[in-house]
Amino acid sequence: MGAHFERDGPWDPPEVTEDTGLVTYAGSYVAVTNIGDVNGSDLLPTTVTDTEILVPQALVIHGDAFINADFADNSVEGNIYNRQLLDTDLNVISDLPSIVLVVTDIEANGSFTGTVEYDTSDPLSGADGNTEIGTYAGVFGGTNADSVAGAVELDQFDGVDDNLGFETELETGTFVLDRCGTAGAPIICDSVNPDAGTP
Repeated sequence: MGAHFERDGPWDPPEVTEDTGLVTYAGSYVAVTNIGDVNGSDLLPTTVTDTEILVPQALVIHGDAFINADFADNSVEGNIYNRQLLDTDLNVISDLPSIVLVVTDIEANGSFTGTVEYDTSDPLSGADGNTEIGTYAGVFGGTNADSVAGAVELDQFDGVDDNLGFETELETGTFVLDRCGTAGAPIICDSVNPDAGTP
């Protein structure tokens, strides 16, 4: 398991003035887990009956990602929500708790690293306080930082109460998001009010 991201070419942040600098990104999130199915639909038939030596097909997680970057104070934060664990035919097994990409600094080269917690407002999390469950990292790219890509590594994903009975589950995910206001941006961007809280 693992994820890789990089930026080819230069990047430049958007112009920052008294009332600009907050930029929103949205799109899809996908992850692979260490939970598998030895009867996965992508696996070739086998005559082996001892499941301990069979390599399972990994179950995946999908969801939506939403990131806010404040280039005025060089910080970034976000959420990954609508998370679902899928079987090997991509049918939903279970809804999963939303997670929070905790606010962190944007470095001069446009990269960032931070920690991940369960979203305590999501009842599926079972968390009543900050519960660190992993890390995230990423990089901005393009003119006016038109896109952002990154990866998430989690030590658990089904809530603090192990809602699905997993105790050693791992999740490695990735996202490549477009800036709201650019062509192809998801519909949730229509709900973003970039002028909220500004003079």
